Amino acid sequence: MLDQELKFANGASNYDKLQGAADRSFLFRAPRHRAAMFFGEARPHGRVDGHPCAVNDISFSGVSFIGDFDDLSRFEVGRSIPLRIEQANRSLYEGRGTLRRVEENPKGVMLAFSFEDGAVDLNALADRNLLADAKSALAGVGEPAQADVPTAYRVLCADAVAFLNRFRVILDRIPAGELEYATGSGFDDVLDACLEKIEKDWGAIIVRGNKLVAEAMRDRAVFNAVKEYTERTVTPILTEEATWARAYDKPLGYPGDYLAMDAIYANERRGHTLFQKFLHMTVQYTARGLMSRMWMMGDILKSAQTAAAMTEPFRAMNLGCGPATEIVHRLATADVGPQQRFTLIDQDEGALGLAIARSRTAIARAARGDDIVGYNISFLDLLRENRAYSEAQPQDVIYSVGVLDYLNDRLCNRLVKRLVPKLKIGGKLVIANVNTSDVGMMWQTGALLDWELIYRDRRDMLAMAAGVDGVECNVLTDPTDNVEFLVVKRVR
Repeated sequence: MLDQELKFANGASNYDKLQGAADRSFLFRAPRHRAAMFFGEARPHGRVDGHPCAVNDISFSGVSFIGDFDDLSRFEVGRSIPLRIEQANRSLYEGRGTLRRVEENPKGVMLAFSFEDGAVDLNALADRNLLADAKSALAGVGEPAQADVPTAYRVLCADAVAFLNRFRVILDRIPAGELEYATGSGFDDVLDACLEKIEKDWGAIIVRGNKLVAEAMRDRAVFNAVKEYTERTVTPILTEEATWARAYDKPLGYPGDYLAMDAIYANERRGHTLFQKFLHMTVQYTARGLMSRMWMMGDILKSAQTAAAMTEPFRAMNLGCGPATEIVHRLATADVGPQQRFTLIDQDEGALGLAIARSRTAIARAARGDDIVGYNISFLDLLRENRAYSEAQPQDVIYSVGVLDYLNDRLCNRLVKRLVPKLKIGGKLVIANVNTSDVGMMWQTGALLDWELIYRDRRDMLAMAAGVDGVECNVLTDPTDNVEFLVVKRVR
């Protein structure tokens, strides 16, 4: 995005806000719920002393907000301040809170309060929020399309809907109950015929969508209108399928969670009906760059490991590991080269659990003496002193294939400067980022899925390493022309 401030309409968090594990205390503290998880798509807004802001998290005893609070002098810890939580300009809560904590955040300033008027009934608050959101949404039913939506874009959405519905009509002629008997080449032939149309016709729609979305991104108001129009027309059809729905709904509170990625990497024709299987195949085509990214990263690891000296283990660190499919594959198939030591870092315990369980199974079967360790921390923790970073041995490869797409240029540059010193001489830092290609993912992620990314070209990728001494940089493009790889080699 041009402004590099990523926003998700359903309240999902960007990666620079996600937190890893924290110390626990035996002293009871009312459990806090992330606003994105608690309120879902209907995330309310806040006001602190009249200043608009975002609700960050909430418990029955307190709430925190994030906003651009310019004059911090009026926000002294211990001060009583009027608070408001609202949805569609309707008040859900009004009262006073005592300021308990002020923290800097990449998206602004976080202010944490305790409620002064006793405990808040969160269930009642959530109910009022849903009703206010529904009433606001119903007011827009029947209204004409927004004037900000270009005519060419409306035509695109009409063509996409027509394309999808043509397949629905054909494929729904086969009742769901018949699928258990539809085995063999006849069943596969139908889906193979669908794949030919997906690659040709859906692919052409994607190219048109990418070009139109690239134009819309020059004006945030136009892009927001385009996104809302897409979510009212094309998205409801696609989200009849589980993987599209997961990518759009973001049930874990952040985009591209490890289960969504795992469903993509599985590369199976999933679905309870033929039409759902068809929709899942459109997922696979849309995500072909993510598949290619994963395999390309695996090849980079293989090349580095087989070329490494046998005198010490080959070490690689994966930032934002997700299911770490490329590492599981390396652990299962490596037959030459030194032993492998992988370090996985992710803010999601579930991702680490899945990746490590699969990795240890592969390690046991291969019996090479490889090893793996995981740390439940966020990318922001790597910018500070922490155990995962300080205790890590110098690495042959440090890489991230799904995090920096969400981070602005300043944070990317800080992270590169932080990670390069942890490389061995000759080691490589590898960063993958979706690009601005016409055959890429801008339309699908940004408009269809409320899954905004920062799309970067070759020059943008090289800028990540600006001001880093003692390195050689190169940029590679994946075979699908969806993803750019920045390779930063430490030479001294």
